[in-house]
Amino acid sequence: MRSTAAVTFGGVERRGAGAGWRLAKWLAVFVALVAIAAKFLGPRAFVSYDLYQARRAVDACDLADAMNWLRAAETRAPDHAEAHFILGVVCRRMAAFLPARRHLERSLALGYPRREVEQQDWMLRFQMGQVRDTEPLLQGMLDRGGSDELAEDVFEAMTLGYMNVHRTRDAYLCLQHWEEWRPDSLRARLVGAYLYDAMQDTDRLQAALREVLRIEPRRIAQRLRLAQTFLEAKRVDDALAECEICRKQAPGDRRVSVTLGACYFQLGRTDEAQRELKLALTASLPLEPMFQLEALTTLAQIASANNDFESAKRYCQGVLERRPYDATAVYGLGMALSRLGEQESAQEYFDRSQRLLEQESRRVDIQHELVRNPDSVELRLEMARILVDQERNAEAAAWMLSALEVDPTCREARQLLAEFYDQHGKPELAQAQRDAAAELEAIDASDGGEAASVTGDPRPISSGPPGS
Repeated sequence: MRSTAAVTFGGVERRGAGAGWRLAKWLAVFVALVAIAAKFLGPRAFVSYDLYQARRAVDACDLADAMNWLRAAETRAPDHAEAHFILGVVCRRMAAFLPARRHLERSLALGYPRREVEQQDWMLRFQMGQVRDTEPLLQGMLDRGGSDELAEDVFEAMTLGYMNVHRTRDAYLCLQHWEEWRPDSLRARLVGAYLYDAMQDTDRLQAALREVLRIEPRRIAQRLRLAQTFLEAKRVDDALAECEICRKQAPGDRRVSVTLGACYFQLGRTDEAQRELKLALTASLPLEPMFQLEALTTLAQIASANNDFESAKRYCQGVLERRPYDATAVYGLGMALSRLGEQESAQEYFDRSQRLLEQESRRVDIQHELVRNPDSVELRLEMARILVDQERNAEAAAWMLSALEVDPTCREARQLLAEFYDQHGKPELAQAQRDAAAELEAIDASDGGEAASVTGDPRPISSGPPGS
């Protein structure tokens, strides 16, 4: 006979085994539910996080970072209407007009509110240069009021759009109203810095950059641009002070190395300059094009000062591969070739650099003359011809389009555009311009707008996507 203790123990043992089985069963059910939730709810949660981070980046005026988060959201959920809408907004603000239109059209097709998409479409078309058609729409949005964010969207689009069609006075006035309304708007100050930089208005540029840094002291790109303006004015100590602040804020930022290298070179500290510049160029990740060109230019100047003309030649050629119209690099290459005994080639580069300098001086004059005479087709075409001569074809096309915005019947602008389209493998667009030039009596405002296909589809999104 078994003892009572033994029986009792055996019963506990059997009850324990049953409880273990139930626990295992419920654990399996829980794991299955978690797996199902991860499959169906996980991507949505990740997308929500991506969009949250993208909005934060947009609020901080860091559009490049916002784009990274939005690309991640698009990859996780290709049919997410809000992701496409925000992508459209960010692309528009970055002047990527074709992707902006594509994302806005996609967001509308996926059910995003039509009114919001149409408002962004008006801003997009305004920035593309269709000022005549969309100016009343955007002005009406401001008059009716709305959210501060939307109003800043409109002010930004109008300022940039006026710049794109070179109505500089209107751009200045729009920016002034914006800054008076929101004096602490980082976005307004950044657009102001961009406008003054494009106009080569150094005093206003420096003031705008200081305002940016007052609002957000850790804006590295703007502090470095301020340092560059000091270097251009030979205020090397001031430039160096700004660079040292940047180095403390972002020790590994190679853009800082480039500007710091330029400071050291002007101070005669060439070994330190070379170390900083070569460090910036030899890192594994690519350097932003503007800073890459600045680094190569400074290294060419250092090499020339050290009588290392082979290196100077190589660095100048590196600049001209990326920016053939750079007068400083053209002259530097001529000087290097001259010292290497290649006098005939050197003279060609000296002549070319002189021509580029004269053209640059005239370009500045045209910009200033357009402030006083914004409706001058002749000035716009003169600028286009200069840019065509420098093989800056996309910029030249934008000036041709701005001439057509002022006068849709301008034959020369249409002929220049036709040549541009021919050179870029767009014979149908080229023929359309020739047909329009040959039939001026049929040209109206919408005909002039069709040329905007060089930067994006000019039709309103509400008219339906291309091919509909």
